[in-house]
Amino acid sequence: MKQYVALLRGINVGGHNKVKMAQLKLLCESIGFAVVSTYIQTGNVFFRSSDTSAVLQQQLEQALLAEFDFEVSVSIRTLEALELVQANLPFKDIDLLQDSSKLMVSFLSDIAPGNAQELLQPYLHSSERLQLSGTELYLHCPNGYGKTKLTNNLIEKKLGLNATTRNWKTLLKVCQLSSQI
Repeated sequence: MKQYVALLRGINVGGHNKVKMAQLKLLCESIGFAVVSTYIQTGNVFFRSSDTSAVLQQQLEQALLAEFDFEVSVSIRTLEALELVQANLPFKDIDLLQDSSKLMVSFLSDIAPGNAQELLQPYLHSSERLQLSGTELYLHCPNGYGKTKLTNNLIEKKLGLNATTRNWKTLLKVCQLSSQI
């Protein structure tokens, strides 16, 4: 069985799409995920399965819709893939201890189109940096994610893909906890 992480988009934000983590854990177990645990209310689920990412994504999205009566976009990554996201950080000059909440990774539902950088560049503040790598988008926003124009919604709109975003600190914790199951 492989170790997986499910990253749910847009739950428990601003009082909308409420999902209790205990309910989410039970739901995941009910569809066959093994050794399930969660981390914080934004929808990070660790588990083991022998199925593929695509099958797991479809199962979880359908189960969430049936259980909670709203759609939730889910990104499924193996622990190995998330560790590669960490290893491939393009901004080597960032102080990760100080800026971990200002470094974001958006997990895309597919590889971004070839002109993605051009589509997003006009929305970057002069101090911000953006780098696409496969199905991930790295964003360094030194003034904070709350001040960037390059929000998850804008990324989805401009690229025509589903996305869910986590800061570096959360990504590190997700990898750490996932490796312990």
